[in-house]
Amino acid sequence: MAAELSHANNVLKNLTRDLTNSNQELNLNQKIQRRINRSLSESKELFLKAFHSNPAGMTLSDEEGRWIDVNQSFVDLTGYTKRELVGRTSSELGIIRKNTRRGYLGKSQRNGGIRNIEIELYTKDGNKKTVISSTEAIQVGEKVMFISFIYDITERKNSELQIKKNQKILRSINLLFHESLTLETEKGIINKFLENAEILTGSEFGFFGELDQNGTLNNIVMNYTDSKVETSESMSLLKSMRMDGYWGETVKQGFSQIVNDTPSKHSTNLPDEHPEIGSFLGVPFKHGEKIIGMIGLANKRDGYTTDDQRNIESLSRAFLEILLRKRAEIQMNQTLKKLEKSNKELEQFAYITSHDLREPLRMITSFLQLLQRRYADKLDKDANEFIGFAVEGAKRLDNMTNDLLLYSRLNSKKRHITRTNLDEALKIALLNLKVPIEETKANVTYDPLPTVEADEKLNVQLFQNLIGNALKYRGSEPPAIHISAKREKIGTCFLLVIMVLE
Repeated sequence: MAAELSHANNVLKNLTRDLTNSNQELNLNQKIQRRINRSLSESKELFLKAFHSNPAGMTLSDEEGRWIDVNQSFVDLTGYTKRELVGRTSSELGIIRKNTRRGYLGKSQRNGGIRNIEIELYTKDGNKKTVISSTEAIQVGEKVMFISFIYDITERKNSELQIKKNQKILRSINLLFHESLTLETEKGIINKFLENAEILTGSEFGFFGELDQNGTLNNIVMNYTDSKVETSESMSLLKSMRMDGYWGETVKQGFSQIVNDTPSKHSTNLPDEHPEIGSFLGVPFKHGEKIIGMIGLANKRDGYTTDDQRNIESLSRAFLEILLRKRAEIQMNQTLKKLEKSNKELEQFAYITSHDLREPLRMITSFLQLLQRRYADKLDKDANEFIGFAVEGAKRLDNMTNDLLLYSRLNSKKRHITRTNLDEALKIALLNLKVPIEETKANVTYDPLPTVEADEKLNVQLFQNLIGNALKYRGSEPPAIHISAKREKIGTCFLLVIMVLE
């Protein structure tokens, strides 16, 4: 009996010890579980904070693509409320088109995710936005869910699109400037502008016209390569049209207009022979704030847009500068031709006048000198003085006509430009002026002069005129004339300085 009790007591002790150990393990497991639960709670809290405070749109969806949760950024992006989004799919709400969603979801399921895919989504009010989306598959228990990150890049895409549009119009403007350099007529410039405008907008044909004093289109150029109507006939039809159609409104109202559903020819006063117009873009042609004409483009297949309007308005401003420059160039060339003709006539007149005057002047001078020699002793002092004045005046007039004759020959004669020693040219001029130099008792000195590229005869004439003037307009004392040459600091030119010392 005692042995049995002792054995039972030992068994009880073992059970107590096992129970104690089990309780200790349970307490330890409970502590671990509490820590795990706390960590899970903290992780969930952190996830929810990161999920809902993320500036990017974030969604959590099931395998069918139904949203389980969405953050506020995604709500703001789409314009829907969270209640409207959760439990629905993007295609059900029309946020992503069905075909796009089907391909996107299938690729995510096959690959366990997808990264940096550019897609278009539509907001609740129908606006289209461009986003970059990345999706990752995550295991939650036995379920597979998908977490997506959506970044709105609409502004960036719009900026890129605007840059491309600006580059397109800039290329067209640069092309117009470049091509206009080789064109010689206004009509060529206008045709080239219309060609560029048609290519830029996809138009079938275009025309340009300027307003005359009567307020009707003039100086019309039409560019319509595929027209069944001859260009000259088309322009005559345009000139005959009244300015009261929708093209007339462009001029009268002073603003661009787009007509993609054009009325009938009868209601727009178009002649029966005029080509059909399916769509129309009219842009007023302005110089500053003044309307001076209009640009018309017609028959763009899908109709004209405000981008087309802005492009043609920009192109027209460049076209105005090119057209005005070409007109100024043409006018300048015409003026130069008239001036050249006038100069030739003036040279011819100067030559004829100076040549024909010299003979009667020589006759006058000769008879005056003859009168002076024969009758000097028979005339009083005043008469001899008067005859001397007349002879001197005739001589000066002869010199002046001779100078005029030489001047008229300057441009008509071919110049022979060679290396000329100015010392030699000066010596010839001094030899020609020997008599007046001796009469005035002038003292002419000079420094060594350089050799230059010039016409030797003109150099002689230059020195002769300069020294002759110094002799002619001298003071009471015999003139002292010194000639020197000074090299300029820039280039290889020489500055000739004539110094007259009295």
